[in-house]
Amino acid sequence: MNNMRLKPALRYQLEYMAKASLNTVCVIAIIVVAFRLLGAIFMIGGQIDNINMAVVAFVSLFIVGIASIREDLRMLLQHGMGRYTTYFSTLLIGIISGIVLGLFCELLNLIADRWHGFPMTGLIPHDGQSFFVGWLLHASLLFLAWQLGVFISLLYYRMSKMQQIVFSISAIALSVFVLTHAINSVADLEFAAPIVLPAPLSLTAFVMSSTALVAVLNFLLLRRAQVRE
Repeated sequence: MNNMRLKPALRYQLEYMAKASLNTVCVIAIIVVAFRLLGAIFMIGGQIDNINMAVVAFVSLFIVGIASIREDLRMLLQHGMGRYTTYFSTLLIGIISGIVLGLFCELLNLIADRWHGFPMTGLIPHDGQSFFVGWLLHASLLFLAWQLGVFISLLYYRMSKMQQIVFSISAIALSVFVLTHAINSVADLEFAAPIVLPAPLSLTAFVMSSTALVAVLNFLLLRRAQVRE
């Protein structure tokens, strides 16, 4: 850990994350405004009633985690920074991104609560949920999204071609099975008892525990990852 140089690594990662986040928000805002204008001009029902920015941010950070970790590893190693720097800078930038974007999503909820026509929100608040708890839940989920993306990317990075093919087919088959089962379960419960969601703090604790586990796995995967094109 003697070659730990977090400041330049964080500066590099913060720059591309700020650009990516700003571009995503701008694109979503343009889409919302465009559909609202089209709906108002042509009197059609095609306007967007609501966009959950927490879901958009989750998917965006997941994709960034997949796409960035390998490039970051090559870039930082070329500039004399080791795997420890790559790991801890990625960990910190994920936390920072989760905190900032989580605050943004919770602020959207605050605005939407006072202006019911506002088209963008975060996760639907739990009854009696405080602003801070909502922010913490958003931040935890978004940080988990980044770590999951990093995990998937590193997992593929360490696999052979045959292992990648087998894993991909298995993952797709499992996803289809789980999704089908989930859809059927929701359909069965639609006219039965309402689905009880866990309390925000309990959900946040579970998400944090899951993220810690994934982060440890990422460290083990990155520590011996061979740099290749």
